[in-house]
Amino acid sequence: MRSWKRVSPSVSLITLCCAIALTTVGCGAQTNNSAPSKTAQSAGFAAQATVKGTYVTVQRSAYDTSTEAVTLWVHPVRVLGWKQFFSHNGPAGESVIDTSTEHGVANYAVSEYPHKSIRSVHLIYIGANQAPRRDAEVGARVVTATRHSVPVYQQANAQSRVVRQLELGEDAQLVTRVNRSWYQVSIGGQTGYVTANPNLVRLSAQTSVGANWKYIMPKDLIEPPSDATIKGAAVTLDDSAVPTLAGSSLPPGAARSGSVPLPPPGTSFDHSIPWRASATASVASKENAVISVARSKLGTPYIWGHNEDRGQYGFDCSNYTSYVYHHALGYRMTGSSRGQALHVGVPVPRSDMRVGDLLIFESGKHCGIYAGNQRMIQEGGGLGKCGYLSIGPGSYWGKHLTSVKRMF
Repeated sequence: MRSWKRVSPSVSLITLCCAIALTTVGCGAQTNNSAPSKTAQSAGFAAQATVKGTYVTVQRSAYDTSTEAVTLWVHPVRVLGWKQFFSHNGPAGESVIDTSTEHGVANYAVSEYPHKSIRSVHLIYIGANQAPRRDAEVGARVVTATRHSVPVYQQANAQSRVVRQLELGEDAQLVTRVNRSWYQVSIGGQTGYVTANPNLVRLSAQTSVGANWKYIMPKDLIEPPSDATIKGAAVTLDDSAVPTLAGSSLPPGAARSGSVPLPPPGTSFDHSIPWRASATASVASKENAVISVARSKLGTPYIWGHNEDRGQYGFDCSNYTSYVYHHALGYRMTGSSRGQALHVGVPVPRSDMRVGDLLIFESGKHCGIYAGNQRMIQEGGGLGKCGYLSIGPGSYWGKHLTSVKRMF
């Protein structure tokens, strides 16, 4: 379901000074947030010397309603030690994506466009010395199919032979505009002609230097959560009520915690690791386990797509919550923020919120874990690292909380 499609030759990473200006904030970051401390502290932080990976920083983004595709214009960046990088960049470091990790790209796109359907995410690399520019200012141009199977003709005539088809989202290099009706294009070593009909193709700039990538969103993550998903499914829990979840059933051998299936929807038990609290532990023990694991990562830097369960360094918001529930309660669950918004946990009213609940903001733009006293513990959110943020009345995050998920 998840695939990368490489559409042009590879490019060597361009070494960038850590003083690069990063302009895009990360997962759900509040734009009016005051700047927190830029010093991140976490176990193993200073031990990171040369960091391997295909890292980029996002310069700008765009959403195409006709193809439901997100395009990210990115700079490749080499990180020579996370401590130096994040100490210098602080919260701006939240724009770093590891493109070798598919969820990092998907989570970034969802964070930028939480209420949009997203079928694919395109990365366009721009050179180290190129600032992002408007399409009209760039010379090289491409023709992109906005419908399936747009024919490429041998001549600028619909009666001539079709030499190939342009599939949805596929690019061809513009050679010249023949007239108001036709473009001459080059693709795959062939030259041909495609219609200039704006309902079938789009002419745009090509600002890329090096490799372009396309990420195909899994089918179950294309659509954002609906109001019914966020609000209509919320139930008030008690010891006798069982939440009505369409198509849900307990797996063989599963238990219940009050009226929450164990493991909860969208998760499974991982018996290959030790858990802080067993499936039969008390609610208080599970709350303590979740907060204990969550606190153990305070200060860990934000990196899109990273999860320390995979031997990587750092987290993004939803990979952090996935890690916490994994080690605290033994749950395997998606590291996708939209996936957690759509499929994980039992929705409950905000008035029933308790410590350890999974919190969803702006339909998957951001997520965290309720820590009590009108605070959440989370990764990023404008801090550039794992830390606490208020969700109290009048707070930024309190105003943007859209779903509370019971996890035990």
